[in-house]
Amino acid sequence: VEKRVKGFMFDCRMCGQCVLSSTGMSCPMNCPKQLRNGPCGGVRANGNCEVEPDMPCVWVKAWEGSRNMVHGDKILDVQKPVDQSLRETS
Repeated sequence: VEKRVKGFMFDCRMCGQCVLSSTGMSCPMNCPKQLRNGPCGGVRANGNCEVEPDMPCVWVKAWEGSRNMVHGDKILDVQKPVDQSLRETS
């Protein structure tokens, strides 16, 4: 159930180390580079991804989403690298 709900609502990648509450409810694992601590620096002028030009940058969406959250400043917290052994666990 969790996988279906989070997948539908947040396009969750089931990394096992969810940080949605720190990233404006935008899953950073959707970044083609899987960056967990902000944009790569290649964000296009229109806010889209440098790797996938038709896709909005995950981190632009995260920043916008965090502005609407009570604890939006959590987006500034440094996230640990992904532990790939936890993939598909949550």
